[in-house]
Amino acid sequence: MGEFDLYCERTDPGLWAEPVNAVTNLAFIVAAVLAFRQAGSERRWPDWLLTGLIAAIGFGSFAFHTMANRVGMLADVIPILAFQLSFLGVHATRILRLGVIGTGALYLAFVALVAGVSQLPSEWLNGSMSYFPALAMLIFLSGLQRRAGRAGSARLLRAGGIFVISLTLRSVDEALCSAWPIGTHAAWHVLNACVLYLCATAVASGRGQKNAGDSAPANVKEEVFSTR
Repeated sequence: MGEFDLYCERTDPGLWAEPVNAVTNLAFIVAAVLAFRQAGSERRWPDWLLTGLIAAIGFGSFAFHTMANRVGMLADVIPILAFQLSFLGVHATRILRLGVIGTGALYLAFVALVAGVSQLPSEWLNGSMSYFPALAMLIFLSGLQRRAGRAGSARLLRAGGIFVISLTLRSVDEALCSAWPIGTHAAWHVLNACVLYLCATAVASGRGQKNAGDSAPANVKEEVFSTR
């Protein structure tokens, strides 16, 4: 147990060597529940898929920050990748109303970005470079959603802004260990839960709405993590 020692908080290979990093994964579960509720009575399969994957990210990250081994790592990275690919497909087909060619082009662009970033040294920014394709695609999709006149584009742009902050905190975690022994990775969890919440609700609010600015339907409030 404890093959990976990647964050400030872990100082031994024990199961609970990262209690704060482990517990803060509850933020993903909260985000999944609230996003599911915000979808209201008109929930469709994309809402079930995206919110289910948000919850899976929380459980997978919890597994990694407790076991810190290869099994935990797979439990962590697979749901994250699944959410990225699923969100891209759902957004392309349900919000942008792209066909097979347009959706395929977006996937190819994303894969090209991932392949390009993978050539960079893995230690750059504490491994955070691997998330830059997702950030770039998120901002790009926000622009396409706005251009298409769909509600929810501001949510994606806001998600991109929060993602920049969370990536920064993830990147400086190791560098701040001496000054802040707990590290900043826990904040990465909480902020990313906000990012995923905004992504899921951007799909719910933008579905079927044209030229509506960024107003959300009655069952989708604008504020982050609000309840009905």
